[in-house]
Amino acid sequence: MIVYNKGVEYQPKEQALNDVQIRVERVFRVDDGAIIWVVNYRGQVSVTGWDRPEVRVVAQKRGEDAFGRPDGRWVRGLEAEQDGSLIRLQAQAVPLPAAESTTLPRGMDIDLRTPRNVAVAVQSPNGLVVVGDIAGILFVRVGSGHVSLRRMAGQCLILGESGSCTGDWLRGELAFRLGGGSLQLRESILSRLDGETLTGDVEVQAFLSPAAPDGAYSVRSRSGSITLSVPPASNATLDLRSDTGQAQFLAPGEVLASNPGQRSVRIGRGGASISLHTTHGDIAVRSWQWEGEPPAPPLPARDFFHSLPEGAPQELALLRKVADGEETISQAIRELAALPPVW
Repeated sequence: MIVYNKGVEYQPKEQALNDVQIRVERVFRVDDGAIIWVVNYRGQVSVTGWDRPEVRVVAQKRGEDAFGRPDGRWVRGLEAEQDGSLIRLQAQAVPLPAAESTTLPRGMDIDLRTPRNVAVAVQSPNGLVVVGDIAGILFVRVGSGHVSLRRMAGQCLILGESGSCTGDWLRGELAFRLGGGSLQLRESILSRLDGETLTGDVEVQAFLSPAAPDGAYSVRSRSGSITLSVPPASNATLDLRSDTGQAQFLAPGEVLASNPGQRSVRIGRGGASISLHTTHGDIAVRSWQWEGEPPAPPLPARDFFHSLPEGAPQELALLRKVADGEETISQAIRELAALPPVW
């Protein structure tokens, strides 16, 4: 066994220590929504929605090919527990015994199948995080790993130190803070976009809501370039500013003001205020031709947090404020970034 309940430690036998293919499956019944809390250590986390009122967990240890450099720890097991609607999963990384060989499992892959309406929080220092086919609220924090999102509806909050993020068919709101990583988003509908990178580039292809409040769309980068592609029928007012680079407007619209590295532009009848700012990179706004009718907006997410247990992680308490409308994702991402990673 590599999965054990809280307070019951797993004591591996000698022959199990070198077996890097250990695999276990667990199923949790969730009748009234689900909140999933995952903390991994060096490995992949995959979350995929399905039409069942249960969460299935498959965990498998990795060998020396695990993501990242060895740091003197090995994966003893996965702690798994359920408290009402909250399911906690945490890889147990412990120091290597002095006399043990380097063949001990150094990481773990965790594969989750969840109800489509779900709240998910994942933290992982290394490795890939893949999320798809869910509607709800998502928080992902990675160190040097990559985040891949597909067919996600609701609210997404992404933090990365040097990891990057890609997304396809997102519907709803996205906030991100990336260090050295980049963001690439395709064929999405966004009612709010708030993002920042240090050195990574940002590429966004999306429908933007003309009824969005001021400040709903803001992307900033210190030394990365920013490219925004919008349909020609959009209605928005854009403020483009690059302190040392170029600001190009390559879509149908009216240039209201133009200075070196800065442009004010109106698309269609104007409307949503969009701010793009980079210190050392370039900015480009392009036209994106959507083939067919714009897809419908996402359905409202369910209330996942009405039964959040006492003592739940602080990150989940912040997500609850977002779900309840007490905070925007822009406010929440700043507070989440101020918390230390749990790995």
